[in-house]
Amino acid sequence: MAQAFSGIRILDFSQVIAGPYAAQLCNMLGAEVIKIEQPGVGDQMRSLLQIKDPEFSDMTPGFISYNSGKRSLAIDLKAPDAKDVITRLVKQSDVVVENFRAGVIEKLGFGYEAIKAIKPDIVYCSISGYGQKGPKAGIPAYDGAVQAASGGWAFSAQVESSVIANGKFVVKSNAQEVQHLEGGTVGAILVTEGQQVKKGQVLVRLDSKQVESELEILKGRLIDLTVEQARLISERDGNSVIKGPKPPFALKRQRSAYNAALPLQQTLLTARLSATRSQLSQLEERKRQTEEQIRGFKRVRRARVIELEQSQADLVAQQRLDKKRLIRKSVLRQTLRQVARARGDIGDIDAKVAGAKSRLAEAQFRISELKRTERSKILDQLKLNQSQLNEAREKYMAASSRSTNLEIRSPRSGLVHELKIHTVGGVIRPGQTVMSVIPQDELLLVSAKIQTHEIDQVFIGQPAVVRIGAFKQRITPELEATVTGISPDESKDEASGQSFFSAKIAIKASELKKLGGKKLTARLPAEVFIQGKKRRVITYLTQPLADQMALTFREE
Repeated sequence: MAQAFSGIRILDFSQVIAGPYAAQLCNMLGAEVIKIEQPGVGDQMRSLLQIKDPEFSDMTPGFISYNSGKRSLAIDLKAPDAKDVITRLVKQSDVVVENFRAGVIEKLGFGYEAIKAIKPDIVYCSISGYGQKGPKAGIPAYDGAVQAASGGWAFSAQVESSVIANGKFVVKSNAQEVQHLEGGTVGAILVTEGQQVKKGQVLVRLDSKQVESELEILKGRLIDLTVEQARLISERDGNSVIKGPKPPFALKRQRSAYNAALPLQQTLLTARLSATRSQLSQLEERKRQTEEQIRGFKRVRRARVIELEQSQADLVAQQRLDKKRLIRKSVLRQTLRQVARARGDIGDIDAKVAGAKSRLAEAQFRISELKRTERSKILDQLKLNQSQLNEAREKYMAASSRSTNLEIRSPRSGLVHELKIHTVGGVIRPGQTVMSVIPQDELLLVSAKIQTHEIDQVFIGQPAVVRIGAFKQRITPELEATVTGISPDESKDEASGQSFFSAKIAIKASELKKLGGKKLTARLPAEVFIQGKKRRVITYLTQPLADQMALTFREE
């Protein structure tokens, strides 16, 4: 399994503890470390606490602890060819670590600017006790000297941590926002900023003109659609007179308006029925004429059949006489022509009858199709009318509900705060907050915003100090308080976009006497100092390293 620093190469020019230990930590995380040492001298740790065994005279426990696992290169950095060797190594490396005295590495030609010119993305780590510049930059900073300078104070001195947060006073149940579901036009504003109001008191009255106008329009729409529906039903059923429509449930008293709308729909019904009946009458007349033609053709055919039968009887008699040579040939031929002519007439009549029957079937089809088409149109119009009627009823009910909800009332007793409407005739959007009502009979708390990276230092029951920014600081005492609540999850400030946790701070009742008669009100700004634990300076210095070590040294 790949480690965190796998694939990273580090050039380690450092010696003793600080630099080698930093490079050793990276080596333990998978980095490849190449330690650069002076030939014949090496790291100073090789000579500290040497082992008596000559075989390991240059491998002290300290040196092994901070350099085990590293690759080693002995090179004189002052030698002429050293620069070429180091340049090749830098090109193949990612990090350079050095802890020479300030200015030494630059004189050797391997300072940050020189290394950066070779590889611009190099990470260059310089370790020193007093920085790279300044009056003490060249002073050696061995462990003993550093401990002598700061160690005693770090182990003995204690400092107190504190989380500082801005907040404001809020009532325990928070301010009540006043809204209106549908919104509308402002007709009257009956309260002012800071006014004391009671629960249920009318705060704002909306203008009713728009709703009343909408109701009248919807009433007319409902009347027209209902009368139209009655006309369509009469037309569907073939009635020439519209039966009186039933008013919708919401308009029981509108009978006169219905009666006024009936004449127009009655005229339309009469015209449509007349047009349909006229078309049907024409088709029926054509059908009747065709049937009469068929009957005439049949009468003529019967006459021709009788003539044919007589001619055929004459032909038989004449043929017998012809055999006895008692009749002239011309008479026989004339009879034959009469028989042929009669047969031809009968065939012609049959063809005419067939054509007439075809026209009769067509007329019958057109009559049926006209009736079907007209009924289909009426049913489609009825379906559309019903849909429009349902929609108009819903709109009428909604408008009627708004007409009875034109007063915005206070949800509870308290003070009007953040009044956002000031103009009669202005528009309130649906769901818009028009003001807040702050309860005056409840306990006030401070709602403070805690930075997300400091929330681990805050807990319920923790002591705190509250300063009120609106009061003069030199005469306003600090009020002792206690953390009583912490939000379970972070919130986001809409204005700044920053995340925070909300904490509730309760001021002790005995502390309010320190205000000297000054009254606390909701939304008053405050500054909160949440007191943390006392810790030694050394704890602050070593805690990050301890945290890192806790995450680093784990068994796979």
